[in-house]
Amino acid sequence: MRYTVILESEEEGGFHVWCPALKGCHSQGETTEEALANIQEAIAAYLESLRAEGVPFPADVVTQQVEAVILCENSWDSGGKGEEKQGTRGVPNMRISARIDAGLPTGTWG
Repeated sequence: MRYTVILESEEEGGFHVWCPALKGCHSQGETTEEALANIQEAIAAYLESLRAEGVPFPADVVTQQVEAVILCENSWDSGGKGEEKQGTRGVPNMRISARIDAGLPTGTWG
């Protein structure tokens, strides 16, 4: 069986990896190789427990790329006295576009 896994780097170091098709199937590792080896073991144990209970194996998840567009309002104003002051965002009006894999934590900024 082949399943999609999500590999995320952790702020403290190392990697968290999980299998979205198998609810609760997570692992980790100090390197990507270690994390992937650990999730393979976790998936095998998960599937073995399903087999022992007579439960069919779930289908893998389907991923699809989507485009997310974020429009920010203009955050510059005159402050009422003619001077220019910085608003809450600190940037002028802009458009940010991102292409991401649905359900995945990483994407390509465009």
